[in-house]
Amino acid sequence: MSSSDTGEAKDAPKETITVSEEAPEELTAVVDDLLNSLTTQFSNVSSDIFDKMDDMSRRLDALEDYLEATGTKSPK
Repeated sequence: MSSSDTGEAKDAPKETITVSEEAPEELTAVVDDLLNSLTTQFSNVSSDIFDKMDDMSRRLDALEDYLEATGTKSPK
Protein backbone atom coordinates (compact mmCIF):
# COMPACT_ATOMS: atom_id res chain seq x y z
CA MET A 1 0.00 0.00 0.00
CA SER A 2 1.49 3.35 -0.97
CA SER A 3 1.00 6.68 0.74
CA SER A 4 -1.38 7.75 -1.99
CA ASP A 5 -3.61 4.78 -1.16
CA THR A 6 -4.14 6.03 2.40
CA GLY A 7 -5.43 9.39 1.27
CA GLU A 8 -2.39 11.27 2.58
CA ALA A 9 -0.11 13.11 0.24
CA LYS A 10 3.52 12.20 0.56
CA ASP A 11 4.70 15.77 0.24
CA ALA A 12 2.03 17.38 2.40
CA PRO A 13 3.38 20.30 4.44
CA LYS A 14 3.70 19.62 8.16
CA GLU A 15 2.06 21.96 10.60
CA THR A 16 4.49 23.93 12.67
CA ILE A 17 3.70 25.47 16.00
CA THR A 18 5.24 28.87 16.42
CA VAL A 19 5.52 30.47 19.79
CA SER A 20 4.85 34.14 19.79
CA GLU A 21 7.56 36.36 21.19
CA GLU A 22 4.85 37.92 23.34
CA ALA A 23 4.09 34.64 25.14
CA PRO A 24 6.93 34.92 27.71
CA GLU A 25 6.01 38.56 28.36
CA GLU A 26 2.34 37.64 28.80
CA LEU A 27 3.27 34.80 31.15
CA THR A 28 5.47 37.12 33.16
CA ALA A 29 2.65 39.65 33.43
CA VAL A 30 0.16 36.99 34.54
CA VAL A 31 2.58 35.61 37.13
CA ASP A 32 3.31 39.12 38.42
CA ASP A 33 -0.42 39.84 38.75
CA LEU A 34 -0.93 36.53 40.56
CA LEU A 35 1.94 37.23 42.97
CA ASN A 36 0.64 40.73 43.66
CA SER A 37 -2.83 39.34 44.30
CA LEU A 38 -1.48 36.67 46.65
CA THR A 39 0.64 39.24 48.48
CA THR A 40 -2.39 41.47 48.98
CA GLN A 41 -4.53 38.56 50.18
CA PHE A 42 -1.78 37.40 52.55
CA SER A 43 -1.44 40.90 53.99
CA ASN A 44 -5.20 41.14 54.51
CA VAL A 45 -5.37 37.75 56.22
CA SER A 46 -2.35 38.57 58.40
CA SER A 47 -3.93 41.86 59.42
CA ASP A 48 -7.22 40.11 60.27
CA ILE A 49 -5.40 37.52 62.38
CA PHE A 50 -3.48 40.18 64.30
CA ASP A 51 -6.69 42.16 64.88
CA LYS A 52 -8.41 39.05 66.26
CA MET A 53 -5.41 38.25 68.48
CA ASP A 54 -5.43 41.80 69.84
CA ASP A 55 -9.17 41.53 70.51
CA MET A 56 -8.66 38.18 72.25
CA SER A 57 -5.88 39.68 74.37
CA ARG A 58 -8.12 42.57 75.45
CA ARG A 59 -10.93 40.18 76.31
CA LEU A 60 -8.59 37.99 78.37
CA ASP A 61 -7.27 41.06 80.18
CA ALA A 62 -10.84 42.12 80.93
CA LEU A 63 -11.66 38.63 82.20
CA GLU A 64 -8.59 38.61 84.44
CA ASP A 65 -9.52 42.03 85.81
CA TYR A 66 -13.07 40.80 86.51
CA LEU A 67 -11.81 37.67 88.25
CA GLU A 68 -9.41 39.70 90.39
CA ALA A 69 -12.17 42.19 91.28
CA THR A 70 -14.56 39.44 92.36
CA GLY A 71 -11.91 37.54 94.29
CA THR A 72 -12.07 34.49 92.06
CA LYS A 73 -8.76 32.79 91.49
CA SER A 74 -7.80 31.73 88.03
CA PRO A 75 -6.83 28.07 87.57
CA LYS A 76 -3.16 27.38 87.06
